[in-house]
Amino acid sequence: MKYIILEQSIPILFPDHVNHSDFKKLGNITSAGFVEIDIDDEKINVRVYGESVTLKLKPMSGDNILIKILLTTD
Repeated sequence: MKYIILEQSIPILFPDHVNHSDFKKLGNITSAGFVEIDIDDEKINVRVYGESVTLKLKPMSGDNILIKILLTTD
């Protein structure tokens, strides 16, 4: 799965067949890469890695936390 983080600290997750650059029209993208989500004993673990070749961006520190908040907020 891929992801981007918008300037407003908003994460967007999407499938691997979609290009990171397809989301440029949404605004300033501050980081991008790939995300792995694992659920272990009802705990969500999020790992970000890699880079976006189309945007020339990599994950930033804290991206995994923003994604985890997205996934766990009611």
